[in-house]
Amino acid sequence: MRIDLKTGQAAARQVVVIAADGKSRLYGEILDVSVFIVAPGEAEVRGLTVHGINSRWGPAKRSTQDAACWMGADFRICAR
Repeated sequence: MRIDLKTGQAAARQVVVIAADGKSRLYGEILDVSVFIVAPGEAEVRGLTVHGINSRWGPAKRSTQDAACWMGADFRICAR
């Protein structure tokens, strides 16, 4: 697994990208997950599938118990 932290120049916002190494998948048909930090403790999450579909997973809040994790309505993603 590879974790990249990028800073968008125009919007000055951070993006955390969690990706599988090589040709492997993170989970099922998911190749990578992007966490777009929109405000302190708040993010928008998307997942890229093997079919090239960038699916919106929805809003997420940073976990108060584990700062490496983001919690959505029906998902949890952690970058370790």
